[in-house]
Amino acid sequence: MQRQGTASRVAVYYELTKPKKARNFGLALAGASIAMAMGISATATPEQGAWATAFIAFGLLNNVLVYSYALKRRTWSNILLGGLCGGSPAMVGWAAVTLSDLWTMGLAMAGLVFIWIPLHIWSLTLHFRSDYRAVGVPMLTAVRTEGASARIIAASTVAMVAFSMVPLLVTLEGGGPAVGPVYLWTAAASGALMVAAL
Repeated sequence: MQRQGTASRVAVYYELTKPKKARNFGLALAGASIAMAMGISATATPEQGAWATAFIAFGLLNNVLVYSYALKRRTWSNILLGGLCGGSPAMVGWAAVTLSDLWTMGLAMAGLVFIWIPLHIWSLTLHFRSDYRAVGVPMLTAVRTEGASARIIAASTVAMVAFSMVPLLVTLEGGGPAVGPVYLWTAAASGALMVAAL
């Protein structure tokens, strides 16, 4: 049984005749991404390269082992714990530029992505909920009613909009504000539009 939304993808439409080659290709890409992260040391500092590498490795492990292997076909909360990998690119990018404020603003940006991921995925899967039921993937929208799913998505949207205001409370290590008026008005306007659309 194929899910309608992904039925035209090559890996879904055609049976993989050489799964070991596909696995090895995936491992090669993962290895290349870790090697590139380590290369940050050449343009920044060894410590920045080490942090960037650690965040890339964490993201890969979380996506492959936690989300894809352990949770995706077992529990509706798959995208919650499995979505931690979504914040990794924000941490990698921050570490590549500077380690200053990594655990305040870097983490705030990663947290914003982490909160966005479930509501983004659930909004998409709500449209294909019958497909997920048919193939046995227990996404939230497949195991809850449409109304309950919509309420959870709405609550998640409000939580994300509220969390987007966190950077306004952060003071940089140098003593100045983390963000300015452009961020404030952009976050407020886009957040208001999202809440109004609920």
